[in-house]
Amino acid sequence: MNGPADPRQEITALAARLSDGEMTAQEAGRLEQLAGESEEGLRYLLDYLQLHGELYWEHGGAAQFVSPPAGPPEPRRAGRRWQAIGRLAAGAAVAAAALAAVAVWHRAAADRQAVQQPELPRPEDEQPIMSQVIGSKRVRLAAGWRIEPTGDADYRVVAPDRVRLERGEILVEAAPPEVGSGPGPLSVETPAALARAVGRKFFIGTCLPQASQPGTKAAGMSGFTRVLVLSGIATLVNAQGSVRGENNHLLAAEAEKAPAACAVEAGSGFALALHSRLAALHPDENLCFSPYSLSAALAMVAEGARGKTAEEMGRVLHFPAAARHVGADAQLIPWNVALIHSGMAAIQQRLAASQSPPKELLDRIAALRKQSLGADIRRKFFELAGSREQAAAADRKAVALENERNELLAKIDPYELRLANALWGDKAYPFRQAYLDTINKYYQTGGIFPVDFQNDYAAAVRQINAWVGQQTRGRIVALMPPATQPADPTALVLTNAVYFKGAWREVFESARTAPADFTLAGGQKVRVPMMNEPNMESAGYAAFNGDGSFFPTPAMYTPGKTADSELYPDDRGFAMLRLPYKGGELSMVVIVPRSAERFTAIEKMAASEHLAGWLGKLEQRETQVSLPRFRLESKYDMQEALRAMGMSSAFDPAADLSGMSAAPLHLGTVLHKAFVAVNETGTEAAATTLGAMGANKAGPGARPFVPIFRADKPFLFLIRDKPSGIVLFLGRLVSPK
Repeated sequence: MNGPADPRQEITALAARLSDGEMTAQEAGRLEQLAGESEEGLRYLLDYLQLHGELYWEHGGAAQFVSPPAGPPEPRRAGRRWQAIGRLAAGAAVAAAALAAVAVWHRAAADRQAVQQPELPRPEDEQPIMSQVIGSKRVRLAAGWRIEPTGDADYRVVAPDRVRLERGEILVEAAPPEVGSGPGPLSVETPAALARAVGRKFFIGTCLPQASQPGTKAAGMSGFTRVLVLSGIATLVNAQGSVRGENNHLLAAEAEKAPAACAVEAGSGFALALHSRLAALHPDENLCFSPYSLSAALAMVAEGARGKTAEEMGRVLHFPAAARHVGADAQLIPWNVALIHSGMAAIQQRLAASQSPPKELLDRIAALRKQSLGADIRRKFFELAGSREQAAAADRKAVALENERNELLAKIDPYELRLANALWGDKAYPFRQAYLDTINKYYQTGGIFPVDFQNDYAAAVRQINAWVGQQTRGRIVALMPPATQPADPTALVLTNAVYFKGAWREVFESARTAPADFTLAGGQKVRVPMMNEPNMESAGYAAFNGDGSFFPTPAMYTPGKTADSELYPDDRGFAMLRLPYKGGELSMVVIVPRSAERFTAIEKMAASEHLAGWLGKLEQRETQVSLPRFRLESKYDMQEALRAMGMSSAFDPAADLSGMSAAPLHLGTVLHKAFVAVNETGTEAAATTLGAMGANKAGPGARPFVPIFRADKPFLFLIRDKPSGIVLFLGRLVSPK
């Protein structure tokens, strides 16, 4: 006697007709029937549509049928319900079938109790291409992806564009294309979620729940899946919703919870926390430091930290929860620091690549120049021939071409940014090769530079300082003091240097710079050279009330009728300005209070996780800008600040840095020097770390409102990379000199 018929082949055929837009009302009814008969049938239908780009889950648990997008869709808020929108194929019948099917799935999903989701059913003709790939084996998929497991991964390839990952982590990278520009989307199933990747490089990992007593829920962290996006776009989906992330974001989906995203570059949280601590230690002083430089250097130390030392370092450096290590050795190695290293390395590579314009851009600029000259010649010819209309058309064409060319020229040689790392180890000290290999892999240190700290400390210091001076173009020449060898023997020095020199996208005219008053927090006034630009078109501007809430600056106003209170917040409020550098990716952000005595309160507010929300309110608009020309240099021993933030074990003789060496080792000091100079043409900055809105309708008399931003009181400033959000430099100017 034959068993029940397998509905998957019929579902496959009907779903294909739905995808092709050829489904009839009768077929839609049959598909609804098949999907409603069993949870397995519905799960198979949903999986089929997801993998073919016809269905995606939105944030909050909504689903849509859509035409296949060019990339993963932007998530949109929705209630905790399932929705479906039919494609224009069989009209209402298709929509009704989809809606009914999804409703069944919602009810079924709500009743599930197990943490681990069952494996999705597959048609008989979709058998694994290979049975199971474990450990260090690498494979290349026919769809153009290369899969490399990192550690004890358990996965199998089930289709040219789909992988089932049961446990562990895999590196997914686009293989060099034989034909075309690269691979299409890749889907990776895990017990906790489905990851869909488009781009070049990703880390995808999953962990099963940690078992407790039979019949009870899992102990500790439940099963989860995480995706580190190094280059591309990824969407992580489960029954509770979805999340989308781009470069340098870590997506995480824990079993029975909606997925979430966090930036792998944890430097922003660390930057604000450290700024707050330095402000308390150095009241009424100017501050200037590079959070990126410090984060990179300390992450190198964290790679070799173990136990309590590692736990403290991860917390202080604001490692995201999704970077926690799981498994039998999680107590010894609490963080998967490789995720942090990978994010930092990807950012460094992107910043370096941004300084080398692609050949296509250079070719387009050259072509536009020729076309512009041709249009100008035609304009002159038509003018001589007396054809005014044709001359005007040629002139408009020439202007349009030249405008496009100028926009592209702004992307050439946008800035100089040098990021360099080095390890200096005593030549007699036994460092673990695995540690050195890991650091070199992500930070390109070239291994370890051997120096003789024990017998010729002064020569070692001179060598390190010379390297720092070279990397920062001579701006920082003596990171380590040329003193006698300390009583505490030095075995390892980690240095990270950052040098930045950027030209404003719109320069300040030097002729407009003039002496002006700068009001200190105590009310005193000092004279400073104030740079002025009455019409800064590329600036970003936003204003805020005293409680940090957004103040809606009007687009239009009527002179003599619009009250000042409608244009600016009161004296408790503040304004924020973004000045882009040439190229548009890096910018300086300045936050200045309406009154000088409010600076400290606003500084504390910025350090309490308000900053990201404020940055999101910046709107490009013409702004009248006044900014003092200034130059800051600073030097800190960060040990006191880091200890106060909770990172004390690393500095104690009993520190556990056994991942670096089997011999006893601890962090002696963390020296940090920074330099920032701001003038009419742009900004020059260096740092090194050593670890030893819509327009309103205008009424009569109304005109566009150009806000005035005047930094003539203590202010915060930061230099950040907009695509990644990384903060390269952070500081405050409270006392111009």
